[in-house]
Amino acid sequence: MLDFSAVLGIHYYFPPIHSIGAKRNFFMNAEWLEVCEQHRILSTKNVELFPKDFSLLTHRFDITYLETNDYRKRLLTQHSREQVQNTKGRPYGKFMTKLIHSYPMNLMYGEGGRTYIKAGMKAGKTFLEKNTKTILYSSYRPYSDHVIASNLKKLYPDSIWIADFRDADVDPLYKLYLSKRIQSNFNKRILSQADVIICVSEGVKKLIEPFHNKILVLPSGVELRDSKDKYPKFTIAYTGSLYGDHRDPSPLFEAIANLESVRKLIPETFQLVYAGKDSQLFLKKAKKYKVEHLIVDKGIVPMDEAMDIQSKAHINLLLTSSISNYQGILTGKLFEYIGAQVPILCLVNGTEDKELNTIFEKYNLGNIQYSGQNTFELRGYLNDAYDDYSHGKSRDGKSNSQLIMSELSWKAQFNTLLEYIS
Repeated sequence: MLDFSAVLGIHYYFPPIHSIGAKRNFFMNAEWLEVCEQHRILSTKNVELFPKDFSLLTHRFDITYLETNDYRKRLLTQHSREQVQNTKGRPYGKFMTKLIHSYPMNLMYGEGGRTYIKAGMKAGKTFLEKNTKTILYSSYRPYSDHVIASNLKKLYPDSIWIADFRDADVDPLYKLYLSKRIQSNFNKRILSQADVIICVSEGVKKLIEPFHNKILVLPSGVELRDSKDKYPKFTIAYTGSLYGDHRDPSPLFEAIANLESVRKLIPETFQLVYAGKDSQLFLKKAKKYKVEHLIVDKGIVPMDEAMDIQSKAHINLLLTSSISNYQGILTGKLFEYIGAQVPILCLVNGTEDKELNTIFEKYNLGNIQYSGQNTFELRGYLNDAYDDYSHGKSRDGKSNSQLIMSELSWKAQFNTLLEYIS
């Protein structure tokens, strides 16, 4: 039986910061609250600079906000969020993004950075001096959270450190580093202190295995939500980011343009709702196929409004990426969509992802299309769904909800973790 009485969660991203990563951190710590006597969260004072979402109530948590002087604070106090976002897509911006995620710059000026790490060590030591039987639970991204936990583990070897990865730090797709060798050595050194590593997919696990030998795959949890009245128009919704050119809705736009041209889709009864920070890029891609008149741009919305959009849609669009040596990019958005119990149309920019295929088939989630495929099958799927809408037929609730709740609820995921570490 695992012997602990306290949990210290170390999370730069935590509500009310509006982030899909903050949501995983919130729900996992909500479960920790139920099983420990003392609990504390270390997070960033930069919460004031981020878009906020108050739909996840944090009043139950004892949160210490750490002084932070990282690149985000410097940029967002001098430039607008839109200016920063526009710079990221340029060559200089892309280089700086890699630099700021690369060791040693990630520990100096990356998210969190030196000031945050120093403040986290001070607050962490104060907590651990009073609570000797403590579980350290840290999450990536950013790496500063793991660095704080690693240093605390060295000072307090009787503590148990669980390191959570929503993404891989060293991956062959996004490549947010300047030197793979240096970044890999950094990962191996920091993670050597961890007792257990958890990650969201088998694909991420394969990329972390060179750094640690005790890794548990623990996908994000699911909250099944009650169904809602649908939008009057047939609606496809996308609530998320595009990550530059890594996620591409173009096949959908092409299929919609084709269906509209042959009058199998009536513009007056169709809309594509977008909610997220990449409105300009989303509309730019839509204009290429002359379907921008069908887009309803909501911009950045609170999490509860995003979920409302998902529940009222007839299809939720999921965009992701895959390459031969990095699959299983199971975004938090996927599990958020599963909770809506609305059919999911997944467009994968890249090669076939067997892990993603398995999840869609097992839980009967919807339809997957890969880039490079002829859009004929996609047009057929959309045409059938639109016909069902036209005849008053619903496609909701066809996912395997009973299996989802038994295997993918936050409670089920947390129990899996407890069993693994006990």
